[in-house]
Parts: sequence; C-alpha cells; structure tokens
Amino acid sequence: MAAVGRHPRIIGVRAACLEQPLAVVQELAHGSLHDQLHTLRLRPQYGLLMQLAEDVASALEHCHAQRPPVVHRDLSGRNVLLGGDGRARLADFGLAAAKRRTFLSTDKAGALGTAAYMAPEAMTAGQITERCDVFGFGVLLWELLTGRQAWEEYDSPLQVIFAVGVERRRLPIPPGCPPALAKLLKECWRHNAPLRPSFTEVLQRLRQMQRADQFQLVGPLVPAPAASEKAAARATSGSAASSSSKAGSQLGKGRRILPVSAVAAASRAARPPLPASS
Repeated sequence: MAAVGRHPRIIGVRAACLEQPLAVVQELAHGSLHDQLHTLRLRPQYGLLMQLAEDVASALEHCHAQRPPVVHRDLSGRNVLLGGDGRARLADFGLAAAKRRTFLSTDKAGALGTAAYMAPEAMTAGQITERCDVFGFGVLLWELLTGRQAWEEYDSPLQVIFAVGVERRRLPIPPGCPPALAKLLKECWRHNAPLRPSFTEVLQRLRQMQRADQFQLVGPLVPAPAASEKAAARATSGSAASSSSKAGSQLGKGRRILPVSAVAAASRAARPPLPASS
C-alpha cells in the first residue's frame, strides 16, 4: 500500500501491526461490489454504473502512474468496496507488484488473480503489465452491465483459462449496450495487450460518454423494479424506441431490469447536473 500512496478511490490504511498480520483500514458501509451484485442482487442504474466505473478506473490510473507502476493483478468485484457515499474504492493489494522487472512472477500457482478477470498473458505466464488490469476492468464493467458473474457457465478456473487464453473467447456484448461502451469493452479485451487502452484513455472516454448525455446520475443501487415500474418505463421509452427497449431488456437475462432505452429516456427528461470531474 505504501507503494500506491493515497488516493480518494483507494481504501485507506489507518494502522498496521508488524508482529501479526493485522491492519486497520477505512470503514466502508456497504461491503463489496460483488456482494451487492451477486448476493443481494442489487443493480446500479446506469448513471451510477458509470460513476462506479469511473471510480475504479481513477484508482487504477493512479496505481499505474506510480514510478515504477503498480499493477493490481487481482481486480474483481470482491476487491471493489462501496462506502456510505455510494462511491467505490479499490482494495486488496495482496498480489499487487511494482513493475521493476520485465516479468512479474509468483511462487504460488494460485496467486495469479481471479481466473474470470485474468488477462490471457497472465494465464500463460506471459509478460505482466498495466494492461492486465485493463482486461480485468472490462470484465468488471461487463458484470455491472449484466448483473451476472463472468463465465458462470464454467465449473472450474481451468475451463475459463482454456476458453480465454487458448480459444480466445470473450464475454458476449449485452444486447442494448450503447455502442461507445461496447467498443470500450472490446478494446479492453484485445488479446494483444499493448493494443488495449490505458486507464488515462479509459477515464477520458467514460467522462466523454457522460458529457455526451448518454448517461445521467439517476439513482443508487436498487432492487429489481416491480412490474408496474417496468410498464411505466416501457411507456416512457415510446414506440420509436421499441426495438431498442426489447434488446435492452435482455441485459442480465433472468433478472428484472429497466431497459437501456427507458433509463436513457428518463435521464434525458430529468437532466440533473453531472458531477464535476475530479
């Protein structure tokens, strides 16, 4: 943590014990993003989704800006914690390593990170760089969009490693996903690591999407809407957006969720002010 330094989107360490593995860290009221999405089954409305994505990207941009750069190596929903202010903070730097060598190695086979978020080069003992975190960020963003756990159809990490690292399979772009966000996902998942965007570019593009009014802050993590709310949302979207609404309703298949077009239409009607970029 000392190598990372302080940042508002990184969990703060208040004290530590050198004789026992004990640390006092910043208290966060709402647990991990993984718990919110997959245990409590709460879903962020799209404005908050973008804010959470920006929070995580900002934290990782800070890590990568250190000299030498700090690669987190284990980005996942479990390592993104939510505070009472609704903002995300990055945690668990147990696998983080300063990029002092060309290859960042580990003596433990299990200490490679969470398989579903791992970049192909991390699966095949390739070169570990900051772009490994970019790949994992794309998976995290996909989970925010769909509410599903990445590669949940596979029973073992080895199946995920074979699919992603050998067969070069990628998670499906959710129907109804805005084109700019779909493009960002695809670029984060490029097999050739140097072709993935840096987190400086990721942040710029996320903020540009918000300025373009594709998303607005429309509320916190919420449970699945009732049937009456879904009907109202469909009415809001209008007949001109019926095909987009049908596609958007497929996001997070098996869960109740407002269609993309309905959320976007309601956001444009309300037009609350965007937060100032930090």
